Amino acid sequence: MATHHLAALFAERAKAHPEREFLVFGSRRMSYAQAEREALALADAFAGLGVQPGDRLAVDLPNWPEWVVTFLAAAYRGAVLVPLDPSLSLHELKYQLRQAEVRAVHGVPTMFELLMRDPSFEEQRPTTCRSGLVAGSPVSPELAGRIRQWCDVQIAYGLTETGPTVTITRFGDAPERRTHTVGRAVPGVEVRVVDLQSGALHGPEAVGEVAVKGPNVMLGYYRMPGETARSLTPEGFFLTGDLAIVDDEGYVRIVGRRNEVIIRGGYKIYPRELEDLLRTHPAVGDACVVGIPNETLGELICACVVATEGSIVTGDELKEFCRESVADNKVPDLVRFFDAFPLTGSGKVKRRELTQVVGLELSATT
Repeated sequence: MATHHLAALFAERAKAHPEREFLVFGSRRMSYAQAEREALALADAFAGLGVQPGDRLAVDLPNWPEWVVTFLAAAYRGAVLVPLDPSLSLHELKYQLRQAEVRAVHGVPTMFELLMRDPSFEEQRPTTCRSGLVAGSPVSPELAGRIRQWCDVQIAYGLTETGPTVTITRFGDAPERRTHTVGRAVPGVEVRVVDLQSGALHGPEAVGEVAVKGPNVMLGYYRMPGETARSLTPEGFFLTGDLAIVDDEGYVRIVGRRNEVIIRGGYKIYPRELEDLLRTHPAVGDACVVGIPNETLGELICACVVATEGSIVTGDELKEFCRESVADNKVPDLVRFFDAFPLTGSGKVKRRELTQVVGLELSATT
């Protein structure tokens, strides 16, 4: 590698000043050594995805530290980074993917969904994309299958506090595990599930909170000792707030967020299960299930739905569709239709906002 190459220059700086502050983002701080460690690990993951020197790598990330780490990782791998602007229209995004001859695409599920939902997508699919990552929010098996018809992506899971990647699927995994799980832990990272009440370790196939330990885990929240104490165990595990099942071979299946669990009449309902089911209905483009406060049952199950273009479907039809596959206590009490969901800058649905909208609607009609 040439001495004037970005990767060589950064490696030289990291060797000379490993503990010097390299990046500041709000309360987050990264040293040269931390950034180098994460960039090298990501570059190795790119190699596992089949990214070769000279390949063009499309990345859809907000302006945060992971973007910088990805930029450095691409440099270490010798790839060309193609930043995707989240504000691009579908036509602009398709044009950029084609003109840049992108080989690998990294993005959130919403980006892939909107791209494929465009009427012209089937006629003009990107032909150069061969791999990539989809992460940032839950990936339904149905969505993963549709993406892999034109780009053989892997599914990854992680959080900002974990550097971010914790687990990832691999090409050698069985098809079922590549579709229904977020893979196994990356090298050097330990993943466990713990009981929500006692904090004790769970055995395989039991639902618990995901706990992560490794060199990728943050030291703590800047100037937030209370939140740090609540999030990190004495053994150094970070409690993610995500609920999952880990099988006996280490594959992780995310079932939801701890603060998103709906308790209806004493029963725990995991929104992810219903959302994945609803997305298999041909008239449903996207779904988000939230809990609405109720005096009798504690919470009602509300399925918020974005219908596919041109489809006509009723709430009762979707309830019956769910009733065929889940227990009666899991069938949505309410179905509300939206033209589009409110999204965060990273493409995640603003669940609290949906809850407020439906709650206000109910209060206005009762």
